[in-house]
Amino acid sequence: MNNSRKKTKRLVSIIITSYNEEKNILQVIKECQSLRKFFPIEIIVVDAASKDNTVKIALKAGVDRVIQFPNKRGKGADFWSAAVASNGEYIIQIDADHQFQPFEIPLFVTELEKGVDVVIGTRFEGGNVEKGSVSTKNMFGNWIMSAITSLATNIRVTDVMAGFKGFRRNSLLALDLQERHFEYEAEIVVKTAKLGMSLVQIPITYKKRVGGNSGIQAIRDGFNVSKAVLKVYFSIPGQPLGKGILGKNLLKFLIPIWSICIPLITLTSLILRHLSFGEMIYISILSISVLFLIRGITGSWFSGIITSGFLASSFFNQTLLNQLDNLTRILSPMIKIWGNQQPYIMLMFVQVFIVFFIGLILEEKRLLFIISGLISIYVIFLLSPVSTIIFEVIISLLLFLLMYQKERRILLSVLVFILLKYLFLLNSNIFLIKLFDAAWLGTIFSLLFLETVSFKKRRTSLSHWRRIIMFGSIIIMSVFLITSNLIGNAYQ
Repeated sequence: MNNSRKKTKRLVSIIITSYNEEKNILQVIKECQSLRKFFPIEIIVVDAASKDNTVKIALKAGVDRVIQFPNKRGKGADFWSAAVASNGEYIIQIDADHQFQPFEIPLFVTELEKGVDVVIGTRFEGGNVEKGSVSTKNMFGNWIMSAITSLATNIRVTDVMAGFKGFRRNSLLALDLQERHFEYEAEIVVKTAKLGMSLVQIPITYKKRVGGNSGIQAIRDGFNVSKAVLKVYFSIPGQPLGKGILGKNLLKFLIPIWSICIPLITLTSLILRHLSFGEMIYISILSISVLFLIRGITGSWFSGIITSGFLASSFFNQTLLNQLDNLTRILSPMIKIWGNQQPYIMLMFVQVFIVFFIGLILEEKRLLFIISGLISIYVIFLLSPVSTIIFEVIISLLLFLLMYQKERRILLSVLVFILLKYLFLLNSNIFLIKLFDAAWLGTIFSLLFLETVSFKKRRTSLSHWRRIIMFGSIIIMSVFLITSNLIGNAYQ
């Protein structure tokens, strides 16, 4: 007996998804039934409110169960309902149009028997595709969607939209599929990667339709799948951007692009501060070098990118707290209630904002950080109302103490950078002060961004109000860092 026909005692649930397939479904059911000689099976037909005799034919053919919905809900929703209702330890998904061939189901079962979590069929890498079975438009659309999914998962898939897949039951249930339409095919691959499950693809046969029409529209579904890939990647637990799969692939493009942007930033410094062209080149080379240096220290490319940006712009952009001082000088004349004699009141309010800003972003120990931060601000206010040094050090220490178990290397870097900054502040070494100040800010931002997108504890949609506030706050804070000092210079 061929290894692909190896018998198993485990129940295999074959889920046939159908919509107006009266010309094809009977043949699919018969070929599935013939597999009983290899392993015990149950055949479930899930129908998306067919208007023809698909359901009647399925019932007459003697399938184990027919799940019919009165209205079209989407293929993904239908498949998930049938999967949850199934009993098999292995679950096979196949379409009712007979373009995928049931005689190849044992190939999927063989892989599942080896312990693989998810098996997907591919028509385009070693597969046998009958001429005329796939339109050029759909083939191109599938290629684009497969490429995007591969980029997001670091799993090379060549046929993400193939409706011929196999799953171990517990693995499929862990995926908790949410996409209701064709996007669920990509959702399967992205979640499999993020949750650390195993996935293999095997070549399959694909035939022309006998009757009926495909429901896939390349442009519409291609856009929806691309959107779903990003949504799924950012809204389930797993590795954060910059450390995870998508981040590593994006960095391949982001780092060269950023290396080009740095000279543009220094060109702005040249215009605003009348630097020479030679100084601009020197700052550019230095900033690009710092990108790789900070990456080596913190282990985060994101820290390196932000640090290099802050350093490159440091000739017109000072430290965060210097900018707050500038903002205080600008706004204090406008705030009659406080007057010019108490600008530190405004600074204290900005410090309170920073504490709430960071606290909102944190996934864990948020309330503890906010309470500790506010107490620290009050103590600083009593000791030295205009002190910013103590505030920066305390914020770094709080983050270190509260998040040390999650991001040890980055948090150690935060502490080291802030201490070195003030060490060189004592002997007025301007260059090293700028360098470590940029490194501190870059690493803090990196830490907060990693925390924002990691979703290690909870599943939250990107459209959720809290996520919108988080990302919006980071953007606003970034703009503030650059613009407030420019306004401060003009005010001076």
